[in-house]
Amino acid sequence: MMFAFLKSIFGGSSRPATRLSEAEAMEIARKALARDDIPLFVKEVKRRADGTADGLEWVIGTATIGSGYTVRIDDATGAVLEVARWGVR
Repeated sequence: MMFAFLKSIFGGSSRPATRLSEAEAMEIARKALARDDIPLFVKEVKRRADGTADGLEWVIGTATIGSGYTVRIDDATGAVLEVARWGVR
């Protein structure tokens, strides 16, 4: 209760409730990239663009300077929606 109060005062991001854990989503992203040695981070958990009723997606990126990859994962199924490059090439 105190945490919720402090969060309301100071703000902060709160993720929607997800079916996948962060660890599960990170493991799916690692497999999609076929890389075990690359640092990853969760950019966001957001509603899917297609407006699916229960559609949340994880957006996980590589923690690289200049360029990297972003992996979008469907929260309900664990399916990889997209693997895309970002940044300077």
